[in-house]
Amino acid sequence: MQRPCFRFRGFLTHGGQTYSAGSPERIREIFRENLDRMNSLKRAFSLRFPRVGVEISVGDTPGCRLAEGWRGVDEVRPGNFVFYDLQQLSLGVCSQEEIALAVACPVASLYPERSQGLLYGGAVHLSKDTFLDAQGRRLYGWVVPLREEGWGRVEEGGGLLSLSQEHGLFELTPPLAASLRAGGLAAVLPAHSCLAVSALGAYQTLDGRSVERLREA
Repeated sequence: MQRPCFRFRGFLTHGGQTYSAGSPERIREIFRENLDRMNSLKRAFSLRFPRVGVEISVGDTPGCRLAEGWRGVDEVRPGNFVFYDLQQLSLGVCSQEEIALAVACPVASLYPERSQGLLYGGAVHLSKDTFLDAQGRRLYGWVVPLREEGWGRVEEGGGLLSLSQEHGLFELTPPLAASLRAGGLAAVLPAHSCLAVSALGAYQTLDGRSVERLREA
């Protein structure tokens, strides 16, 4: 375990199977199972390396958000706690009001005759991660009106149906069409905010401050 360039500290895990759990109860169960295994490792290796002070680190947003206990945990990697997204919403991990990130995308065209619209916002901006909506459809995000004080709620219609490299096709209802115009901006709640943030690389807050100015503050 000991190498000149490495020093053993403990074990790190990400319980990614929580993302395919069917309910919040199953997420909690998976988290408890993972925590039991990690604590077993901690006990075993603490006997083997008594001077190390073996640590365990846990991650995965669904499990950490719904966890009922942190027995033996030395580090928690909060992941998507800052923003949340539609994946977390569909899993029952957060409420819609807790989603704190949207991507502002130019509206390229509106096609009310076929109940669709086109955004300049594609896979390079949003990634191709998906979520399941209430109807069981696999969507890439949700288009809502962009307002001065933030963005609108997820309503009927607005699902991001398909993505190319630069563009996204979304469903357009009459109320959504009334709030959008070609050449204006719409907000997209991403399926997975971590990947959208990584693709875009900068933030703009609702009070107009950029991430660079926030770092200076």
